[in-house]
Amino acid sequence: MSKLTEQQLLKRTERRQSLFNRVQEECVQQDIKWGDQSHEDGKWLQILIEELGEACKDDLEDFSVEARRELIQAAAVLIQWIYDKTRKC
Repeated sequence: MSKLTEQQLLKRTERRQSLFNRVQEECVQQDIKWGDQSHEDGKWLQILIEELGEACKDDLEDFSVEARRELIQAAAVLIQWIYDKTRKC
């Protein structure tokens, strides 16, 4: 492995921020669609697996726009799950 240059790190940070923003937008869309979600871990896992399954069905190998969207939805589900667990503590 080689170290990244400062410019490469900056580019990665910008790309990740763009993805984080997209995941946040998806969290908002899920809030609008489903309201306040509070589930047991098994249910959260079921929702996550469904989203990941949809991403795989949309062919991750070619990384289609639809597959990317499904992975962003899965990331948002993970954030929602963490949020739900955090507020229960």
